[in-house]
Amino acid sequence: MQTAIDFLEPTHILNDSPALNFGKRQQVLIVGAGPVGIRLRQLLHKKGFDGDVHVFGDEPWAPYDRVQLSPFLDGKRNLESLSLEDRTAKEADENFHAHCRVEHIDKVHRLITTNRNETYYYDHLILATGSRAFVPTMPGRDLSNVLTFRDLRDAQTLMARMTRSRTTVVVGGGLLGIETAIALNRYHTRVIIIQQPDFLMNRQLDETAATMLRSQLHAQGVEVRTGQGVREILGSYQAEGVRLRDGTVITCDTVVFCSGIQPNIELARDAWVKVRQGIVIDNQLATSDPNIYAIGECAEYNQKIYGFANPGMEQAEVLADRLCGGSGLYTGSLVHSRLKLSECPVFTIGITHDEAQGSRYQILSYRDEPQSIYRKLILDGRILVGAMAFGTWPEAHSLGHMIQIGHRVSALECWQFRKTGDLSQHQNLSSIAHWPATQTICQCKGVSRGALSEAIQGGCASVSELRACTGASSVCGSCEPMLDALLGDTSKVQRGSGIFSYTLIAMFVFATLAAIPFVSHYWSGTEQWSSTSWDLRHLSRDGFWQQVSGFSAFGLALLSLTVSARKRIKPNRWSALKVVGKFSLWRNLHLILASAMALALMLHTGFSPGNNLNRLLVMDVLLIALAGALLALLISYGEKQRPVPDPLRKTAFWSHLLLFWPLPALLSMHIVSVYYF
Repeated sequence: MQTAIDFLEPTHILNDSPALNFGKRQQVLIVGAGPVGIRLRQLLHKKGFDGDVHVFGDEPWAPYDRVQLSPFLDGKRNLESLSLEDRTAKEADENFHAHCRVEHIDKVHRLITTNRNETYYYDHLILATGSRAFVPTMPGRDLSNVLTFRDLRDAQTLMARMTRSRTTVVVGGGLLGIETAIALNRYHTRVIIIQQPDFLMNRQLDETAATMLRSQLHAQGVEVRTGQGVREILGSYQAEGVRLRDGTVITCDTVVFCSGIQPNIELARDAWVKVRQGIVIDNQLATSDPNIYAIGECAEYNQKIYGFANPGMEQAEVLADRLCGGSGLYTGSLVHSRLKLSECPVFTIGITHDEAQGSRYQILSYRDEPQSIYRKLILDGRILVGAMAFGTWPEAHSLGHMIQIGHRVSALECWQFRKTGDLSQHQNLSSIAHWPATQTICQCKGVSRGALSEAIQGGCASVSELRACTGASSVCGSCEPMLDALLGDTSKVQRGSGIFSYTLIAMFVFATLAAIPFVSHYWSGTEQWSSTSWDLRHLSRDGFWQQVSGFSAFGLALLSLTVSARKRIKPNRWSALKVVGKFSLWRNLHLILASAMALALMLHTGFSPGNNLNRLLVMDVLLIALAGALLALLISYGEKQRPVPDPLRKTAFWSHLLLFWPLPALLSMHIVSVYYF
C-alpha cells in the first residue's frame, strides 16, 4: 500500500492504443491533480458517472491538498494529513497519471498528447491547471535562495532553507504572504514582510483592521514594512539583500515571493481556446470549445479570476452535475478568505473593503478595543453583501448564507450590531438542515449542505467522521458548529442559555440570604418583628434540628467542592454514560448544591448573623456563594451574549477562590467550640 505522499512511477494505460478508445464508455480527461481536479473525480465517482475518468498531474506526488500547505509549513499539519488519496475512487487509481504533463491539445480530433508521447482521446476535457506564483520582473530574481511558495516542492524547499536562514524577506502582504511569514517565523528566523500598498491585505481589509493585524504580527515577532516595493534583489550568486523603491537596503539571505498568482493558461492558449487573464468560461463552465471545460484558479468567469479554493470546489460540483446529465449552471461564487495561522483570526466574505469604495454601499462598524475585536458589515441599500472581521466572531459562520439569500438588515439589527457586534442576539443553527443543498457550509473546502447531508445519511455520526469523509472543517474549523447542528447537536452554540437563567435565580437567592441576617438582627428587638412568624431563631435553639441543618450544610459543602473538581476533569472515554463528562452538567450541579448549602446554613443559624467567629463563618460562606454566583453569571453571559472582559472575570474567579481559604479554619473552630465547650 502506498503511503500518503509517494513518488509514483508513470502509469500506462492498459490499452495498447489509447487514442483508439472509441467505445461506448465516455472518456473524461482532467488535466490537473490539485484539490479541484481531484474533487471533480470524487464527485463523478459518487454520482455514478458511466465512463472512464483519467487525471493527469505534472508533479511526482500522489494528490495532496494545496490549501493545507501553510499549516504544513507551520508544523501544524504533517505530510500524511495533506493526502487526498483516501478520498479518491480507489478503483480508478490506474487512471491517475502522476509526473505526466499534457503538452498538446488537438481540438479537431479530440486528442491530447503527453510528455511521454502518449495520446488519449476525450469526450470531455477539463482543464484544472491551477496557477503559479507571480514573480515580477526585476534584477536578481533568478539568484539562488529566491523562492516562491505555491506547491509541495516549494514548501519542502522552504523548510530546508529556514534551518539555515537568518533573515528572510517575504515580498507581498496579502493572505498567502502573511501566512508564509507566520509559518517561517517559527524557525527563529528574522522575517520581514514588504508590502507595496500602504497597509496589509489592502484588497480585503480596511486600514483599521490592517493596523490591528500589523500589531498582532509585531507581537509574534514578524516585522512589516508597508508603502515600499522591492526594486531589485542584491547578490552575485545568491540573494544577499533587497533594495526598496526609496533606496533602503535590507540585508537578507532568503527572499520569498508571495505577490500574487498567474493562471496556467498556456495549454489552452496554444490550442486556440479563448483566454484573457484566465481561460474564459460560461455559466456551463465550457470554454470557447464546447468539449473543453475549465475550473479552478485557471478559469475566468465574468471577467473575474477568484484565486481561492472554494470557488473551484463549487465549479466542480456544477460540472459533475452537468457531466452526469444534470442542468446545473454556475452563477459565480461568494468569495471567502480566512487567515488561518494568526492568533487573532482575520475573516472576510463577499464584497471586500477594496470593492466597496463608493457611495453605493453603506458601512456598519463595531469595535471592542479591550478584546481586540473589529467587525464591519457592507450593505447595498439594506441588503447584506459583505463582511469583515478581525478577532473572533461566532456569528461569522451564518453570514455566507445571509449574503447568498440577500438578507435585508433591519433597523433593529443595525442598532444591535453597532452596540454588540452581532446582527442577532441569539444564534440559531436549527434551520441549517433546511438550507438549499447547494449552499456552501465549509467555505475553505467548498463542501455544500447537500454533500454533508448525504454523508450523514451514509453513516457519518460525528464531526470527525464528517471531516474524514468530506474534508469539511479540516482547514480553519470555523464551520464545526454547523456540522454539529446538522448532526442534531446545537449545544456548542447555545450552551449558555440554561445556566444563565439558573445563575440569575441563584444570585437573587444568595443576595436575599445574605440580607436576612442583618434584617433579622435589626428588627429582632422590636415588637413588630417578634410578633410575626418570621422569627426563626428557635431553629438555632433546637438541638436536633440544629444538628440536622448543620451536618446537611457541611455535607452539601463537601459535595459542592467535589463537583467543582469533577467539572474540570476530562471525562473518561470509557464512561458508560456520555452525559457524565459534560462540563455544563457539573457546573449546574455545583450551582444547585451551593445554593442548597447556603439555605441549610441559614436554617442552621436561624437566620441570625451570630457573634464573633460564628459571624465571620456565616459571612465568609455567603461571600463565597455570592462571588461564585457572580462568576457563573459572567461566564454564562459571555457564552450566550458577548465575551466578558478578562479582568472582570478573573477578579470574580480569584475572589471566589481566595474567600474559600479561611473557611476550613473557621469551620474547625466552630465545631470545636460547639462540641468541646
